[in-house]
Amino acid sequence: MNRHNGRLRGTQTFRGSADADQVASEDEDSGADQTGEVGLAFYRTDFALDLAPAGTPVGTRSDFVRGPDGKVAWWRNHGRLYRRQTP
Repeated sequence: MNRHNGRLRGTQTFRGSADADQVASEDEDSGADQTGEVGLAFYRTDFALDLAPAGTPVGTRSDFVRGPDGKVAWWRNHGRLYRRQTP
């Protein structure tokens, strides 16, 4: 993720086969990883509006959940929690 002026931009990768929310097209292998662009505009600490690749709001929100140590441990997007991955 890259941050700039209260915004984050990056990519999100879905590992493994497509599920009900991630239907693979006929041209895609349903077992392959799928990557998409992610953009966020913060409106308060740990809370953001989701952005389209062009940088416009899409009408949904995300937030970050901190662990006991105060560091970001999870990202909540569309009702799902995603564990923070370290490179």
